[in-house]
Amino acid sequence: PANKPRPSDPTAPVAAEKRSLVLRRQIQEALVYLGGYDSAIDGEFGARTEAAIRRFQSEIGAEPTGELTEEQVKRLLDAAALHREDLGMRTLTDDKIGFRLNYPGALLSKEESADDGYRLLSDQSGRARLQVVAIDSRDLRTIYDDLTRHAADGYRHIDESWFVASGKVEGEMFYAIGRQSGKRSIVAHLTYPSAERERWDPFTVILYNSFELTAAS
Repeated sequence: PANKPRPSDPTAPVAAEKRSLVLRRQIQEALVYLGGYDSAIDGEFGARTEAAIRRFQSEIGAEPTGELTEEQVKRLLDAAALHREDLGMRTLTDDKIGFRLNYPGALLSKEESADDGYRLLSDQSGRARLQVVAIDSRDLRTIYDDLTRHAADGYRHIDESWFVASGKVEGEMFYAIGRQSGKRSIVAHLTYPSAERERWDPFTVILYNSFELTAAS
């Protein structure tokens, strides 16, 4: 019959707008780990998402069209799941400070004692460190200026209630994201050796997308 549905072709490219928002976000997150995506995990497939898709397709020996087939989506998500497992990705929730973020537990495996306004995770060498600090005495602009005053290169953006800053200070890379809610300012600050950017740069994207403030107890 003419109206009989045709079976889908798993090797045919599928336009982004035909996929669900949840799946588009899953694809972007997977591309952070495997394809060099470095922006918001929001389900909006723009130039950066398409470039990361083309990079992934080239790496697996496929035609770099910028549109994934169903087979390629499965391959991408499966490979990213294995990578997240190797990294030991975890969610850190601190009810006293009032924040939530995702981090690689297999890399940042040490946690030092902290008070109610401070958390510190580090790798075994102590050279890679993630600090989360609650700051009540200064506004975001002052914190942002202090972080970026001596930094070279990097990316900077500040808005009314949040900022992002990255760069290099004395041979170390840093990435910081600050958020403000009411009188609370909380900053997540990651530092790592510049020689290990390939390992740590994807995590800065995960940090950007996962760091959020919660109600403090």
